[in-house]
Amino acid sequence: MLRRFHRPLGGLLLLLLLCGSCIRLLRPNLSSSSLNIDIVSSDESFITYAAHGDFLEQYKALRSGARLALETNRTLLVPALRLSPPSTKNDSDTKDIDWLDEQEPWIEIPWSKILDIEAPLEEFGIRIRDKTTEPDPSLVHWVHITRSSKPDRMKAEESRTSRFTMWLQKPLASYPTSTSTTTGTSPLEVQHVNHLEELRALRERYVHCGVISSGVFKNAFNKQRQQLTLHAAMSRHLLLKPDGLAFINQAAQTIIDKLGGQRQFSTLFLHLAKYMSVASTSTSNGSSSSSSSVAATVTNDNSITTSSSSSSYTSSKSKSQQQRRRPMTMTPEQKEILASFRRHLKKTKSHAMKDIAFDILSTMSIDQSVAAAMPVRPNTSLYDHLPVWKSMFPEKRQSLLDACLTYRRQVDPGYPIIYLVSDLDLQSSTAALDIYRPLLDAFPCTFSKTDMYHWGTLDRDWWRNVHQVVSAHSNDHIQTMDYEALLSPLLNLMVGGQGYSHVEIPFSAMANTVITLQQSNSTSS
Repeated sequence: MLRRFHRPLGGLLLLLLLCGSCIRLLRPNLSSSSLNIDIVSSDESFITYAAHGDFLEQYKALRSGARLALETNRTLLVPALRLSPPSTKNDSDTKDIDWLDEQEPWIEIPWSKILDIEAPLEEFGIRIRDKTTEPDPSLVHWVHITRSSKPDRMKAEESRTSRFTMWLQKPLASYPTSTSTTTGTSPLEVQHVNHLEELRALRERYVHCGVISSGVFKNAFNKQRQQLTLHAAMSRHLLLKPDGLAFINQAAQTIIDKLGGQRQFSTLFLHLAKYMSVASTSTSNGSSSSSSSVAATVTNDNSITTSSSSSSYTSSKSKSQQQRRRPMTMTPEQKEILASFRRHLKKTKSHAMKDIAFDILSTMSIDQSVAAAMPVRPNTSLYDHLPVWKSMFPEKRQSLLDACLTYRRQVDPGYPIIYLVSDLDLQSSTAALDIYRPLLDAFPCTFSKTDMYHWGTLDRDWWRNVHQVVSAHSNDHIQTMDYEALLSPLLNLMVGGQGYSHVEIPFSAMANTVITLQQSNSTSS
């Protein structure tokens, strides 16, 4: 009886074993096909990270990733640069690494189109490639790099419980599925890495580090001689110049040539919305500075004064003159900034733009500060244009630029010509121009991208070839995408990198990047 029972059971087991073998042989190798690693060495290992933040944050993450690749001897798979319009969410909301509003438009551009990522291979043996596909999730080892040294057991358990609770409360469907973001991996499966040695010791072939920053393992890197050499190379030329996009290079060079050429102008990045936020906080803490001392610092023909310049500017142009000027339009964001600035002035009883002008004078190079503080010489073309805010016609502005260039060549080579990048353009409205009057009094030779548009120097659709380099995009917004807003940070960086000096108010990490580019260009020229 038992023998009769064992025969069918043995046959069934044999059949199951044969079926399992066939399935294993016929099942495709997901890791090889998705990563395309069958064309490289079988013992090559990979490291990658999640794209997060704006252009500058992703740019710094790439540079940090290169240093991790050198340290771990892994191939760095770089997620594409993801660009999206400025979010309407608060800063506190965007700090969550899992946050992503799939309804917002976005585009992705491979970093190999923007930077020369092959150079590290030649100089340091770092292997860098664009990350084009996702591997089999079962093969990915997820790590989270922390800055703490050795967290105690209680805090680790609390953190694990908190992450598990958050994971249960958030459906996996809400997680983004693009190649540049995290997946629905259980937080209990994520290894926390506190030290560089832990990352080196990993033996998994594919390591995903999540979101990384410019300060990751900074202290450990600085102790390594090879890392010091790599850091110095990054400050000179390596992964430094985002000049791979020809159409942005051409637009930037057009602006540079119009302003007199390389190192003949300075750049001013002015973030009025952030400035008002910082100023309001300082005022509430009782640390705001006195505007009277600022206004008394410079007293000359083209200076900041405490006279009636703070009163509202009323235009007296005739109708024929108004028709010659292009209509001024303001975006809702600019209108809100303008209204907030006015409320700030009324509340603080200060002359904020005078304070800003003083900050610029104290921040720029000494030769430019001295030149700007000196009165403009009479009997010069530049003197005839003062005060510059009285006439903002395009042809008058172009004549002003010619006068500024002539003044630098024939009178004072240190006299500053400033390229202004701001969230509130000085020509967006008469009210905006009124706010900028103290700045224009102190720095008459101040121009912006709007001037380049009005003169016909720069095409308004300078970004039109972006479709040639976009590797992915959101389907619902591709036709209505504001490519100028998406790509302007790159354009501003390229223009600023060719300048003589750079001022940013309030100061941000972008300022360090622009200054590094300026130093690199001055050394190579």
